[in-house]
Amino acid sequence: MAYQILTSCDFGAAVKNKYYIKLIKNITLSDHIKFKILQEVRAVYSNDIEQLQVIPFDESKQVTNSATEYQKTTVLQQQISDKDYLSELSKELGSNSTWYKVRESLIKSYGQAIDKSWFSPLKVANEDNVNKKIFIKAKTEFE
Repeated sequence: MAYQILTSCDFGAAVKNKYYIKLIKNITLSDHIKFKILQEVRAVYSNDIEQLQVIPFDESKQVTNSATEYQKTTVLQQQISDKDYLSELSKELGSNSTWYKVRESLIKSYGQAIDKSWFSPLKVANEDNVNKKIFIKAKTEFE
């Protein structure tokens, strides 16, 4: 079943608290399967994702123009919020710091949801600006 899902879906983007999946084949996803997919999406993008939005195959075939328009809109929304997110991050870390530049690149590559979940909890232990090296540490249960 997992292979069928992977080959039948176009996994979209996380926008605010929703994650979008567009069906590219005519399959039916049970509520149980949708819940399992949502759990995996939360594991990757964070628990901020509250809803899985499935765009059915028939609708996506009939309304390609509105789906394309939707994609353009969500990409634009994401770019605007990424700009604000990076602005806040530069205030927090300093726009010339190596860790800020690394995080900026990670956000551009993987998105801010991944950054919030995986990289924002990390703290800079030592930063060597001359050699462009950083030493980061993660919070542990012992701290």
